[in-house]
Amino acid sequence: MGFVDRFAKAWLQSRDTVAPNQRSFNIPNRTSTAQTRPVSTTDAMALGSVYRAVSLIAVASAQLPWKVVTDTGEIEPNTFVRQPDPQMSRAAFVEQTTTAMALNGNAFWRLGRNNRNEVVTAENLNPEFVEIVVNREGRTIGFKYQGDKEYTTDQIKHLALFRVPGRARGLSPIEAANLELRGAIDLSTYQSNWFYSGGVPTGLLSTQQDLTRTQAEEAKAWWNENASAANGIAVVGNGLAFDKIGMNASEAQIAELRKLSATEIARLFGVPASLMLADAGTSLTYSNVSQEWLGWQRFGLQKYTLEIETAMSSLLPGFKKEVRFTYDALLRQDTLGRYQAHAIAVAGQPFLTVDEVRALEDLPPLI
Repeated sequence: MGFVDRFAKAWLQSRDTVAPNQRSFNIPNRTSTAQTRPVSTTDAMALGSVYRAVSLIAVASAQLPWKVVTDTGEIEPNTFVRQPDPQMSRAAFVEQTTTAMALNGNAFWRLGRNNRNEVVTAENLNPEFVEIVVNREGRTIGFKYQGDKEYTTDQIKHLALFRVPGRARGLSPIEAANLELRGAIDLSTYQSNWFYSGGVPTGLLSTQQDLTRTQAEEAKAWWNENASAANGIAVVGNGLAFDKIGMNASEAQIAELRKLSATEIARLFGVPASLMLADAGTSLTYSNVSQEWLGWQRFGLQKYTLEIETAMSSLLPGFKKEVRFTYDALLRQDTLGRYQAHAIAVAGQPFLTVDEVRALEDLPPLI
């Protein structure tokens, strides 16, 4: 007899012997909260899959070096590019920016300028506390921070993850898929409550004889008292039989549900399932993983980095200067693959010199 059959049998028997307001078998509350309470950033980050997805985006972005290029080639970055926020490293600044965009859909830099009106510092503000002020046409004309601090568009740089016409704020994955995330949170809560407060007993004492409520309560009390101290074989009499009620991990479908939730969240944030450890049951070759990561760089991660590149470039003094991330570190091959590529680059009609190849390997020139 399966769990559902045992549960139904126990519930039907309890209806005949216990008053309606004393029934023990209560199915856990399945009332949906999706329409009454939206998912906040804190709610979403409580899901391990969301935390993993956001941290992957932030860490991958933070480890990418960037450079300043012009029409004639790469130039030395100024102090602002090397360290936009004097209070933290460049990597930490990028991490804060990408985290803000992933969770809120927006990032806001408070700019500091010198007496020549050049941007010399940028500080990440908490996007939850930033209000965008728009005119009658929906154009941004200013910002308010924490309700009372007002800034002009020259003092704040706004970065958005996903832009919708007529909407000033960017759209975050959490806001766009609020209903799905609420379902994942409710599922996680439901699973926990099922085992701890779901109203499903650990077992059923049954008999073919008629029992009064007093007899049923005495039998239950006797069993609980002796079973908790028995640590071995328990004995029942008077025609009573004990039938265990419980679910193992397979019956509860915990693994399958968690895998499904992780896969959906990976798709929502555009992160490869292999990095989310959500596709462990699928056979992945080295080539497949490499292509998956390349696709993530082009169509997932680059949405964040391109927004940062564009924002930083617009703040540089002068014209025709661009800040660009370098993705070589993220897509770096293993040693054999790199050496084979280097051999092709310097052989025949070379397009790289030996010293340029050595520079790619962080080695000094031969001479």
